[in-house]
Amino acid sequence: MGISVDPDRTSCFKSWRTPFSVKELQCFLGSCNFYQRFIRDYSTIAAPLYSLLRKNEAFNWTEPCQIAFDKMKDVLSCLPTLRYPEKGIQIILETDASNLALGAKISQVIKGVDYPISFGSRILNRAERNYCTTDKEILAIIWSLKKFRPYLLGNKFVIRTDHNPLTYLSTFKDNHNRRARWLSILSEYDFDIEYIKGRDNVVADALSRLAATITFGSDRQNIFDAQKKDGDIRIIKNYLNGTPIDYSNYSDFVVKMLKFEKRLTVTDDDVLFYVNKHPRLVVGPGIREELLRQSHASEGAHCGAENLFKLLKNNFFWPGMLDDIVEFTKTCNVCNKIKDPTRNPKSTLHPIPVNGRFKDWHLDFIGPLPLTDDGNRYILIMVDRFTKWCEAVPSANQTAEFAVSCVLNNIVSRFGIPDSIHSDQGRQFESTIFYDICKFLSIKKTRSTPYHPEGNGMAERYVKSLKSKLRALVEDNKRDWDKNLPLALLSLRIIPNDSTKFSPYELVFGQIPETLNRFSTQANTTEVQPTHIFVEDLKIRLSDILNKCDDNIIQSQEKYKRHYDKSIYENSYKPEDSVMVKDKTLKASFEPSYHGPVKIVEVRDLDTVKVENPDLPGTTKIVHHNLLKPVKTDKSEEIQEKRTIKIPESQIEFVKKFLPNLGRGRNVTHVRKD
Repeated sequence: MGISVDPDRTSCFKSWRTPFSVKELQCFLGSCNFYQRFIRDYSTIAAPLYSLLRKNEAFNWTEPCQIAFDKMKDVLSCLPTLRYPEKGIQIILETDASNLALGAKISQVIKGVDYPISFGSRILNRAERNYCTTDKEILAIIWSLKKFRPYLLGNKFVIRTDHNPLTYLSTFKDNHNRRARWLSILSEYDFDIEYIKGRDNVVADALSRLAATITFGSDRQNIFDAQKKDGDIRIIKNYLNGTPIDYSNYSDFVVKMLKFEKRLTVTDDDVLFYVNKHPRLVVGPGIREELLRQSHASEGAHCGAENLFKLLKNNFFWPGMLDDIVEFTKTCNVCNKIKDPTRNPKSTLHPIPVNGRFKDWHLDFIGPLPLTDDGNRYILIMVDRFTKWCEAVPSANQTAEFAVSCVLNNIVSRFGIPDSIHSDQGRQFESTIFYDICKFLSIKKTRSTPYHPEGNGMAERYVKSLKSKLRALVEDNKRDWDKNLPLALLSLRIIPNDSTKFSPYELVFGQIPETLNRFSTQANTTEVQPTHIFVEDLKIRLSDILNKCDDNIIQSQEKYKRHYDKSIYENSYKPEDSVMVKDKTLKASFEPSYHGPVKIVEVRDLDTVKVENPDLPGTTKIVHHNLLKPVKTDKSEEIQEKRTIKIPESQIEFVKKFLPNLGRGRNVTHVRKD
């Protein structure tokens, strides 16, 4: 049992005519490349053909080329079967490396017969080509192990190579970083290395020397037939053959093509070509959409507009080709789901107003962290928006009940009831009990949009700072971070903030904190101020500090907004616009990065938008502007649509005189008089 090729799919090679140009040869070899994993000695057979594809090489079809072409067709007519691996039989991995590529084959010997399981090869990149021979051969093994990992991991197998030094791989000395990494990968596998001469390792050797050819492999005859059925193409052919045009009813495509009259030619097979250095098939409006769709989805592998244009421009031609390709790729649903925009759209910065001390608090959880001896794994961090004063409480969990108790014990009991509490959309902050306590205390509960941590930037910044300080403090014992938490908080509280220019401690207590590195310039005194004088001095001092702090915050916000807004690229959305929504959830490899397209239901403010919920049809959800990208709905049928121009009788004579004199590159203006 194994994998085999349907003979019906390769029968077309028997009737493949001899190529007469480089493009035709590339088309043939590109089709052969699909089956190369079934062909032994592929590069040896095709070598004379590939020699014709070298840069600046004249296309000279010799007898060796014809022999190789005929042999390739014969081989493709009877391809072998790739056998499924059998348990209990040792797998053989053959590898080889050349100056250009890596090659590999895995097989099993059953009753004295070597049965191939799979073949593989890949091209070396520019850096890898500079490796020494030994490193290239090791790279071939490493790459093969990764490629065939499901077959090899956990099984004892044999590696066969034509590079004798690899048999002493385990005894290499003075290994540099790259080899050390490779040896680490090799240690995962159980294998023996056998040396075989290069001429005996033909299969892997051929694969490693195979150059990949990417070609456009469409069925030319189908395209020719479709062109012959196109009415506009028929009008142009008739005009080139001397048949008068019906000037009262013709399309834009005809007018634009006749601008290139001197470069148009009709073959004996009645096919229209545009000739500029080499012939390019003229594509009419009728088959353009299907050509773009097939090329973009197959050979193009959903490439961008520029690369798709490069792929097609040497074979096909029509006026406005690049513009049509750009519009077509914008409507591709697959590309819209998997590709990020080249320039990420962002909304302008909207600083959050600062109302005063202890009025607004930002909350967030940190964790999970290493489990401490006291059973703590999380930290609830609470930051005052004005003073930047930070409270942090270790916890064994991150429940709503714990969050509520921290708000009551660390905020309300110390600083009074705040006006608002802002958080992300964590379950503990969105719970009924948390909203109930906020409602009871008349606290406004606000939240950031999903997957937009910048919306709770105050807490996020302190999360980063607190983790950094804890990381430095617990370098020796990472299980006692909760014991070092007060010291980390002290550091955050006594260091002046960049935006306020004051330390949180000074903004709360009205004086510079006493620290180990502070030296008083005044003599120590035991004199104590009367309480009423101290209170008045503290009021004056705090009032002056807070006024300066308020001005500093406003200046800092304005400065940061100017800097941020310089580099933003903002999209303007309105209801009924089609957009894609960024999927920020953890997902498997190759899963789409976007959901949609969906319609915008409401533009709520400058930052958030209500859209249709792609996960639950019939519902809506609120997302941040930065998680959206605009998308065009599929209007490919409108690409270069056939537009008919009606010419009044009085102007037909003028058009008759004008059309034959159209030259390449000249603009054509149609004036319609009613």
